[in-house]
Amino acid sequence: MEEFGEMNATITPPRQWNSGTPFGWNSWAAMATKVNYQGAVDVADFIKQELQPNSFENDNTVYIGLDSFWDNFNEEQLIAFARHCKENGQKAGIYWCPFSDWFGNADGFVEGTDQQWKYKDIYLYANGKPRKIESLAVDPTHPGTKLRMKHYIEKFKRWGYTYIKLDFINNGTLEADSFYNPDVTTGTQAYNEGMKYLSELCGNDMFMALSIAPVFPAQYGNSRRISCDTWGAMSEQGWGTTNYMLNSLSFGWWLDRVYTFNDADHILLYKPEEAENYKEGANRARITSAVITGIYMLGDNFSSKGLIPGNEEARRKAESLVTNKEINEIVRLGKSFYPVEGYMAQSPEKAESMYMMQTDNYTYIAIFNFDITTAKEGCLDMRRIGYSPNKHIEGKELWTSAPVISNHKGLQYSVPPQDVRVYQIKK
Repeated sequence: MEEFGEMNATITPPRQWNSGTPFGWNSWAAMATKVNYQGAVDVADFIKQELQPNSFENDNTVYIGLDSFWDNFNEEQLIAFARHCKENGQKAGIYWCPFSDWFGNADGFVEGTDQQWKYKDIYLYANGKPRKIESLAVDPTHPGTKLRMKHYIEKFKRWGYTYIKLDFINNGTLEADSFYNPDVTTGTQAYNEGMKYLSELCGNDMFMALSIAPVFPAQYGNSRRISCDTWGAMSEQGWGTTNYMLNSLSFGWWLDRVYTFNDADHILLYKPEEAENYKEGANRARITSAVITGIYMLGDNFSSKGLIPGNEEARRKAESLVTNKEINEIVRLGKSFYPVEGYMAQSPEKAESMYMMQTDNYTYIAIFNFDITTAKEGCLDMRRIGYSPNKHIEGKELWTSAPVISNHKGLQYSVPPQDVRVYQIKK
């Protein structure tokens, strides 16, 4: 699969990105529809004061992203927020759905078109009816769609935003009765045309984070979210859990060959209504699941001000857990770990429990335990991670700083219930 990804990247190289792996925060997981100016500024300040000085940053930068409902802000606030982030040594992010109409006002004029086009003119139609998956889909090849793209991207740039989460872009791949461009006959062709134009508008100085996106074509995004609304429960119950995220990594780690980064979605550390699945071990596991995947985005409501102040416990957890320098250093490597075995997931919706990555100096092993009551203990055959059986190894576990223990059988590990261990072994 890695070779398959590399071959694809040879033909269509990943979108250019000259900076490091993004560290940051996004508003959707906790603030959601109630994201507000005062609260978001307070989150940015908390991260600036408490997390950035303690290794939660890369290239001296943290991205602070406003997700859907950023239009709760007025234009002055949007500009002021981006300026405030810049003053904090941060970069402001924003959210948009380039191929979606969420309002369904077919007779409404399309933004940026000087009333030349209405939404009903740019919809995709199948059997004469507008196509809808969550939102109404618009034709990526239509000049009205492209003018709308230009209108929003130029506005975001003018306001000071340099990171954009592009959501529900699967709408741009939908098949239709026809497309505005008569030379286009398939949804994928239409998507290529629209995304190429959008990528050119964004330029190389804007990070394009794709979400609910097709795997291919891959050359238009700097990252692609491989799980959606993952949150942070240490459970194997499917959507919204660490298992759900690791299921995607188990089978899709190789996509970091065709995208610069895989995206493990926003990390949620505090959710009182599911407290049993958000204990400290579960928090470590969710953080690690992101660290070994790619982008490192927090999602808790760290605000103490605004319309919906958060809880102090969320701040405490972040201060304690996302400031581990050695764990954070893994993120800066910018690569996904891969499964040690690759065939141990108990069913298609479950995940592997062991992942690894090798650098010039170290081998890293991450081992997850989803069991609620029983520790996961065993011995990992050294041959499975590229070492001879009798080799003496040195290293440590990065969450506890405990030394690595091995014997003639292999690497000994012990992972408490609903927790994780990350072993760093010297080469």
